[in-house]
Amino acid sequence: MSSARVAVTVALGLALVSHTAPAQQSAAERAARVHALQVVAARADSVARLVDSVLRARRALDTVRSGPLRVIADTAVARKIRPAVQEVSRIVATRLGPDTTLLTSPLAVVATDGQPLAIAGAEVGRIDTLEHQDETENRVLYLVRSALFRRAGSAFRAWSGGSLGFATDGAHLTRIAYIDLVTAPSRAARLCRAGDLASCAAALGLGPDSNRVTRWYSADDLRTVLGRGTDIPGRPMSRALAQCEAGADAQCFALAASRGPGLRAPLGASARSSLVVLALNRGGRGAFNRLVADSTAPLTARLASTAGMPFPELMGLWRSRVLAAAPPGTTGATTGAQWTAAGWVVVLLALGMRSSRWRRS
Repeated sequence: MSSARVAVTVALGLALVSHTAPAQQSAAERAARVHALQVVAARADSVARLVDSVLRARRALDTVRSGPLRVIADTAVARKIRPAVQEVSRIVATRLGPDTTLLTSPLAVVATDGQPLAIAGAEVGRIDTLEHQDETENRVLYLVRSALFRRAGSAFRAWSGGSLGFATDGAHLTRIAYIDLVTAPSRAARLCRAGDLASCAAALGLGPDSNRVTRWYSADDLRTVLGRGTDIPGRPMSRALAQCEAGADAQCFALAASRGPGLRAPLGASARSSLVVLALNRGGRGAFNRLVADSTAPLTARLASTAGMPFPELMGLWRSRVLAAAPPGTTGATTGAQWTAAGWVVVLLALGMRSSRWRRS
């Protein structure tokens, strides 16, 4: 409740309470007095709401404009966010190009301790006026992403997991994608590393849905994926999972198929974001417009149109970028060589521990 509503409520309440009740009251009189208090409280709340609406209508607002962006905010907040809006406008321009029709609705920003702004169709956010300028820019950029995200269609929203590809650090996403690719217990991920581009798309959750379980995972993969979380004390293992882990491959695939959409593709949001960022960067000006132009088209076609290249070529470029993001010293070695090296490390450690230098006297 605002200070105005509190003041009005207290004033009307005191006006009634000031009439002191007699020392002794009958039950009927007490009930009547309680009812009178309830009436006063309702009246106070109604008047206070009216006062609030009047005060909101009289708020000093300002509109910050920069390129395709319009941000409505309280005057004090507008001064704070003006530089951030200008920087975000520059970032957005590289994605949207000359067509600004995707940002027809304004954004609305208030201080974290301020009253909300009710603006039809606006994405509303809160800004801490004491935070660093970089943080303010990120908050404004988040509002822009949220406003545009609604234009991308439900299929893209479900696949991307909330990412719109406006990340400014695509290299960081690519490094995360590399870790996901080499650690995922997935047939598709292993084939992708070996150069099968169709398996790369499958691991990212793209392509046809038919036989997706067998395209994503082997039976041994499923024993790992389906068994996650079953070692929690007090959580019994299902009979089907027990049969799967005992070696019944058919039971593994049947159990995975029963999960439906609950069984996720091997590579998640970060890897998918890295692909979207790559497509937007390769597509240049107008790339985002092409991404959202037809929300009913297959995602592979939309990403290819965004990047301005055939989808297999985009997939090959993504794979090479991800593999190139490997930490120093891990590239160029086959899986067998890596296991051999690890084995020698264990042997040398064992020999070293037998030395007298490691023994206590």
